[in-house]
Amino acid sequence: MVAIIAADFTPPAQAQAQRDEVSSGQIIASRGDDDRIEFGWRTPSGAEYFPRARYLSQDGPEDRWLSSSPVIIDDGTTIGRINAKLHAGGRIEFGFTTIKGWRILPPARYFPANAERGRWLHSTSIEIDAPPAFRAVSAGHFHTCAIRTSGAITCWGFNGAGQTNTPAGRFAAVGSGSNHSCGLRESGAIECWGHDRETNVPEETFIAISTKGTITCAITSMLGGANTDHNTGRVKCWGSNYYDTWQLDAPDGRFRAVSTNGSYPTGYGTSGNVCGLRGNGAIECWGSNHFGQLDVPDGEFRAVSVSVEFTCAIRTNYELECWGTGVERDDVPDGRYAAISTSRSRDVAYACAIRAITGTIECWGISISEGYSYGEQLDAPVGKFRAISTGTAHTCAIRATSGEMVCWGWNNDGQTDVPTS
Repeated sequence: MVAIIAADFTPPAQAQAQRDEVSSGQIIASRGDDDRIEFGWRTPSGAEYFPRARYLSQDGPEDRWLSSSPVIIDDGTTIGRINAKLHAGGRIEFGFTTIKGWRILPPARYFPANAERGRWLHSTSIEIDAPPAFRAVSAGHFHTCAIRTSGAITCWGFNGAGQTNTPAGRFAAVGSGSNHSCGLRESGAIECWGHDRETNVPEETFIAISTKGTITCAITSMLGGANTDHNTGRVKCWGSNYYDTWQLDAPDGRFRAVSTNGSYPTGYGTSGNVCGLRGNGAIECWGSNHFGQLDVPDGEFRAVSVSVEFTCAIRTNYELECWGTGVERDDVPDGRYAAISTSRSRDVAYACAIRAITGTIECWGISISEGYSYGEQLDAPVGKFRAISTGTAHTCAIRATSGEMVCWGWNNDGQTDVPTS
């Protein structure tokens, strides 16, 4: 069975007279004399509902989500199930799965291992009708793809080549290009959809993927053999490389992350390059070097993001460093960062990064055409985030706790209209 509770729960939220009784509530839990944890659901008015299966033993399996029987209110309506995960040491993490399949994790969601017997504790408030939660996102040209907490992919925005016609199944990673999208299945297979010239995937098993413009690069799985580092592999690239054929020619050796940029015509010829993060933290880039994108600084890094004229990376001390050309390189904000995403279109060049301590987002860059802008792509929302992806002129990020998706910037094809179903 499963339960939900939070350690050091905060006081109950004030009930709102206008609020529907089943639209929000809290998980409540208490330790019994037999040390089993009993749990239930409490509405803002104080009404309490207990599922039939509502006990969790601290001797159960660790690090696995369990689920209660349905929570049913007075009129017979099922509102969802309470989830619980037992952690090492006896602490229990709680969540709530709605009837639409959304798993919601309240900020205060841990029941302490040493909780007093007979005392009821409660989580922070849970909005049952909250937006769906996501765990990965990739902003493309004029569309966006994301992975829900269930593992299913959802895409929205421009669909001229079928790039939002997502396949069924569970995925671990996703990439969005100009006219195609790709997903890395949990099995390690990659499936691409949209423009057929970008969807001819090698028959390999992969561990990472990056899609941008007209090409995709992925890292192959290297299970077995003498090398025990299974988190690295060879880079393979494919797609319609209209300008720089060498962009698809990845160097030999092992990488643990890859970032690609589709070929793009500029006043200096064409620009398109790929960067890979090797297992020792060094970055190696290949493709076009019109703007010094391949002039990688020395040192060790933990993340890299490639754009047309510039590249940014996060060093092992969490500091940002960018190279190439433009203000995107020169105006890098000070501080420590946990994630970085760069973008360059015909008229907009910018980057966004998530700060390591606060989880807040910083965006910087310019409109290439004087007086022209696709939208407020630099006006990042407030709050704490855990994932971010910049597209042509729009950006999407996932909130740290709720998993809610927030998108901003140009919305000509609905690429910032996050689905609520």
